[in-house]
Amino acid sequence: MSIVQRITRPRFLATAGLLGFVAWLGAFVTHELRTPGLVDAAGLVVGRDFMGFYGAGTVVAQGQGRSLYEPAVQQRAQAQVLSPEKQQGYFYSVHLASVAVAYAPLARLPYRLAFYLHTLLMAGALLLSTMALRPCLPRLGSRWRSALLLC
Repeated sequence: MSIVQRITRPRFLATAGLLGFVAWLGAFVTHELRTPGLVDAAGLVVGRDFMGFYGAGTVVAQGQGRSLYEPAVQQRAQAQVLSPEKQQGYFYSVHLASVAVAYAPLARLPYRLAFYLHTLLMAGALLLSTMALRPCLPRLGSRWRSALLLC
């Protein structure tokens, strides 16, 4: 049996997916526990690029949507969220304004809570999309859970 045949067996893929998920979850929890504030020791904000979405939502929630794409406005919004901490650089939102509008309700929540909720929503979207693809990929059969873990 070749190496490709071995590593593409359903049992191997399911185990690899589960181990990868457990490793990711462990790293996520460890990082969260080691970062009491919103900025870690390297000067990077918890959630990394989520700050761009949250900051854009904050701009809209504060009624400054017309100024959304002005860097100084986004910097000010992110600095307010993190105060008194400071991050290294900024995560500018360059997405459509509708994305900022969609994130405005999350921006009304405390940052870390919004980040956790966002993470759960994205995991739910992955689960739903994988389930929606099942009929289109009949060869997956009962192995759709393995495909989900690998994603």
